[in-house]
Amino acid sequence: MIIFFRKLSESWPAKILLAILAISMMSVFGLGGMTSLWGKQDVVIKVGSNVVRSQDLNNAFNQELSRARAMMPGRYLSPAEAIQMGLLNSTVQKEVSNRLKWIMTEDMETIASNDSVRNYIINNEAFQTMMGQFDRALFDAYLRQLNLSEAAFTSNLKQELAQKHVFDAIQAIVATPSLLTKKMYAYENEARDMSVILIGPESVKINEKPTQEDLKDYYDAMQDDLYAPEYRTLSVVRITPETVADSIIISDEELQSLFEENKESMSTPERRLVSQILVQDEKQAQELMKDLTVQNFAETAAKIGQTDEDIDLGWLTKDSVLAELSVPMFEASKNSLVGPIESPVGYHILWIKDVDPAKTVQLADVKDELIKKAKAEKTYDLMYEKSKEFDTRIGAGETLEVVANALQLPIEKDVVTDVSGFDKSGKNSSLNNPEAVQVAFTLPENEVSALVDEGDGYLAVRVDQIEPSKLKSFEDVKDVLVAEWTKDKQKKQVQGYAQDLFERVQKGDSFKTVALFGGLKVQDLKEIKRGDLQTLPAPIGEELFKAEPNKPLLLPLDEGFVLSKVEKVNMPDASSDEIGLKTVEQDLNNAITSGLIEETLLYYSNREGVTVNTPLIEQTFSVYMRPENN
Repeated sequence: MIIFFRKLSESWPAKILLAILAISMMSVFGLGGMTSLWGKQDVVIKVGSNVVRSQDLNNAFNQELSRARAMMPGRYLSPAEAIQMGLLNSTVQKEVSNRLKWIMTEDMETIASNDSVRNYIINNEAFQTMMGQFDRALFDAYLRQLNLSEAAFTSNLKQELAQKHVFDAIQAIVATPSLLTKKMYAYENEARDMSVILIGPESVKINEKPTQEDLKDYYDAMQDDLYAPEYRTLSVVRITPETVADSIIISDEELQSLFEENKESMSTPERRLVSQILVQDEKQAQELMKDLTVQNFAETAAKIGQTDEDIDLGWLTKDSVLAELSVPMFEASKNSLVGPIESPVGYHILWIKDVDPAKTVQLADVKDELIKKAKAEKTYDLMYEKSKEFDTRIGAGETLEVVANALQLPIEKDVVTDVSGFDKSGKNSSLNNPEAVQVAFTLPENEVSALVDEGDGYLAVRVDQIEPSKLKSFEDVKDVLVAEWTKDKQKKQVQGYAQDLFERVQKGDSFKTVALFGGLKVQDLKEIKRGDLQTLPAPIGEELFKAEPNKPLLLPLDEGFVLSKVEKVNMPDASSDEIGLKTVEQDLNNAITSGLIEETLLYYSNREGVTVNTPLIEQTFSVYMRPENN
């Protein structure tokens, strides 16, 4: 949203947005007053006469989870993690919003035709081959990924297209007044040249030294901040892929079987480097072939308007091309011409520029990779087994050393940490797990914790020694006391120092002269717009855009001050920036359209009524929060 709208927080679009947010809040767990049931015990959401049952919400949640996982390759997102991240809450909101939109389109008698649905699917690039043809296999793979049937997908798409018709109609009636557009453009693009000097406590030099009595007073006053934290020395056992991998043995028989299973996928199919001339008329294709050679191929293509980029198909495998092309393309010899070949998209003339033969992989070539894969497949099962046995044996009273040795797990000794996870040097301790640190500080000496989940494994800790918190000695913290005394002195003097510099500027001294006098730096900021205010502390930037030119300002900032002055104000000329003016107009139109759509949905929400059965949702999804399901 453009910055101008941040200033309109009290305007009607903002109020509409807040009202819409009220709908969303109905789906937040723990909200009271929405716990009634409606006859059917599995109804979790009711929008007018439309209901969402537990299974419907579960299906919708799993579809959203599939989308989220597709956006996080290489990482397994568990249902529990997704719920904690807010995915269930957003799914509930989406289900409410979808049903309000369905009611709206039915009420307005808006329908998307079957042809429009078919055209959308066929023309969607996600379902097309490199040749721009609809690929049923890609479409089916997409449906499988989202766990959707074709009927459900087309039904949802029909609804979405019908809603788009309504929203497009709303946008079509939006017309932003040109005067408002120009004023917003001016607001956004007003640029100022500024001079800024930062005056912090460090700008004031303190030559005075604190006396021993001063430091004693500070020591007495600061004792609450001068305690060394409690430290605990731990022994740590981790059950991770790394700590269990060495105990996994892959037999020669397993390795050979795994090789046979993966041999084809690990081998490289034959590839061919191909250029193509594609025309729609068979007669034209035959004419082109008469005088065509590999030497004049590109020149011939250029004569009919096809560029090098148009004709270059790159390296292709047999299963990546149209069925009509695959046999002749892969039977031809290197550097030969093939065609014309007819396909649904026209007539193809092919130049087989190069051939990369198929390569069959040997077991010796991929042995290490297969062993790694086989171990990875067994790792998590073994980790689970070892974690269960670990808990059982520790619970039965066996020592950490005995259990770790039996399970072939290493023990990390002498891990020192405070309750914040830092060691005595102030660095992160090697434990590096906030939950485990908190657990360690609940245990007495010599007790072993239950296993703590680390995401990719588990760990357990034993408290070997507790070093209680204690007040640091005067000598140990003397440097801290001196620094604090100096800092306080600087704070007291910086205000007078800043005021003195301000008065000098008021009397006519330049910023450069004042900066040199004080050993400070002038920041000369040129052509600063409101959108650039992040380069300045927020309150300073706002004041500088209110200030009159050439009038110095002294503004407080944290523990210091900012001495500043607007040197020049440059007002934009909208008539010379047609693109910028159009962009502002489009931003305005989008903002108003969004407000109208939100107001429309709010109308239907108020008319139909929205209720969310929060306890039943919590009960339905509690199964995902169990440890064994994550």
